[in-house]
Amino acid sequence: MSNPSEGRGRPEGTASPRFFQAMNQYRNNPFIRAVCEQLVARKLGSTEITPQKREQLSGALYARFESMLGRNIVEFLPKGQRDEIKQEIAHLDLRKEEDSLERIASVMRSVSLSAEQFQKLLRYTLQELTDEFMHS
Repeated sequence: MSNPSEGRGRPEGTASPRFFQAMNQYRNNPFIRAVCEQLVARKLGSTEITPQKREQLSGALYARFESMLGRNIVEFLPKGQRDEIKQEIAHLDLRKEEDSLERIASVMRSVSLSAEQFQKLLRYTLQELTDEFMHS
């Protein structure tokens, strides 16, 4: 399989700009962003840092939440479906496949969580994030 980054000016192993555009569209969940900002404010208290640094920390926390949520979605699935998804994702090479984001999305479309399961997933992930951040 040829490397999709060849001849496009990107070093091998780097993601396409399209990948980052797609990822950034999900960074706008105001509820999750507010939770991250509150966690940063609670942890830092009256510590003097610039608003820019505070925003960077909040953004990093949001990215960590997304990572945890992705992992937890798979872990919340029934064992058979979880094993199937893990096997499919294991075959992806994110550094070489420009369409990897679409392939992950197509795999994740087969995920079926009820509203109640999704609430539990969000609650669990937010608690996990809070515990990790506040105790680090």
